[in-house]
Amino acid sequence: VTAEQSKVESMQRSLEEERRVMNQQLTIERDELERAKTALLEEQQSVMQQCAEQRKKIASEWAEFRAQQKLTHEHVERSTSRALQMDAQREESIITMAKEQAELKIKANALKMKEEQLARDRETLEQDKLELQLERERVNALALRIKQRAEEIERM
Repeated sequence: VTAEQSKVESMQRSLEEERRVMNQQLTIERDELERAKTALLEEQQSVMQQCAEQRKKIASEWAEFRAQQKLTHEHVERSTSRALQMDAQREESIITMAKEQAELKIKANALKMKEEQLARDRETLEQDKLELQLERERVNALALRIKQRAEEIERM
């Protein structure tokens, strides 16, 4: 019985030793698992933080892009508006210049007609002056003849 008891005690010690070793192994594995879990959580937090930073960066870049796009759009609208305004002013200037040119042509034609009329009138005046001069010479010649005749008659 003692041999069996010894055998049972030896088996119990052996089982306890095995349990103790298993408990140690289990504790080591739990510690390793806890460290792995902690490392995984730290890595997850790091990745989440990087993602948050990248989201902020992307949001900032997107906001900057949208603002730049808005400025570009406003610039294009202002440039287009300015170009249209300049085209309208240019067109208005062309129309005004065409009207002024037409008025100047009309005035030039009127002046030319007046000039031609004045030239005709001057020619007529010159003709009348010449005729008047001839008439005056004829009258003077006639007056001289009459005077000479009157003198002749008086002398007689």
